[in-house]
Amino acid sequence: MNVAIIGHGPSMLLEKRGNFIDSFDFVVRQKKRGLELMQEHPLFFGAKTNAVSGSVGQYRAINHPNSERWVFIDSRYENTDVSNLTGAWVDKNLCNEWNQKFRDKRTNYSRPDERIVSSKSSDSFGHRHLSSGFHTILYACKLLGPQNITLFGFDSLQKGEFTWSLTRGKNWNQYPDHRWDIEFLMVEEVKEHFGINMEFK
Repeated sequence: MNVAIIGHGPSMLLEKRGNFIDSFDFVVRQKKRGLELMQEHPLFFGAKTNAVSGSVGQYRAINHPNSERWVFIDSRYENTDVSNLTGAWVDKNLCNEWNQKFRDKRTNYSRPDERIVSSKSSDSFGHRHLSSGFHTILYACKLLGPQNITLFGFDSLQKGEFTWSLTRGKNWNQYPDHRWDIEFLMVEEVKEHFGINMEFK
């Protein structure tokens, strides 16, 4: 099975790859914003949607017709009762395991720019959890067991540093909270752990 996961990096608007994306066996989109971008720019984002992922806070917003709903647990929702999230696939153990791996790798660092740290960021380390995109990769690996995963628009993860996102826009000054440098290093760990091929487009 060949899986496409659609991100929100600005590279998504550089080339009309909608038909190519729709040719994959299984297409996963992220958050309500991922569904909006698909509707706004179908030539770039395609239309096929087999699953939509998001955090507990996105549970209702990621309900899409004939698509699976994947809900991940991050540090904001660690103590949330997820038993009422009907119609969604939730793997709390998977999320906790990999978020702990992430936290174990974090070290303090100086931000390379003057961006404001969001009030939602727990400390100078950034968020205490992996990004939505990384959670989505983990879910795809565990649920689908694919041979190949292709990541579209995962600009920050691919570079290991912040690139502005279509979710927030160019002028958002409280981003990034995520440690893209750490997530970049963890990509190889995921590939080895699940025995998959992964490439950025």
